[in-house]
Amino acid sequence: MAKKGNLTGKQAAFVREYLVDHNATRAYLRAGYRCSEGAAKSNASRMMTNDDVASAIAAAAKVATDVANLTVQDTLTTLRQLVGYDVRKLFDAEGLPVPIQQIDDDTAAAIVGVEITKDGMKFKMADKVATLEKAMKYHALFTKDYEAQADALAQLVEYTQGALGSRIKPILLED
Repeated sequence: MAKKGNLTGKQAAFVREYLVDHNATRAYLRAGYRCSEGAAKSNASRMMTNDDVASAIAAAAKVATDVANLTVQDTLTTLRQLVGYDVRKLFDAEGLPVPIQQIDDDTAAAIVGVEITKDGMKFKMADKVATLEKAMKYHALFTKDYEAQADALAQLVEYTQGALGSRIKPILLED
């Protein structure tokens, strides 16, 4: 098998494909490995633990970050803006749209598209649910498989019960 540094050709392809969407299973299949989806998931997970592969991914990610001049702080600041925007800030007290120059930075950062129509402007806003999921992943409130960790869920239930008092009661669903 052809080697590129410490990686085989397919491992190098896996690294390139992983950097496309950070999905190891899809990267494994796109890199040319032929197997079922289930086997790809298992093999991709194992591939991610390979020291040479992990180092190549980290090095490539650092290069991409350096080229983009994007810091962790920039990323987290934008994430905070997208989670915290308030759509009501797009309107004045009478319910009319405020001029775009008067929109605060957090709300402006959450605007991902603008369409000019004969009636004015239409804003497309960032997806708060997807953004919250990213924030929760960053804070390790989700596992790799995107399932909420029990402790985080328990904290949320505990907080909600405290905030709402006895008006909310958790229920246990049985299979």
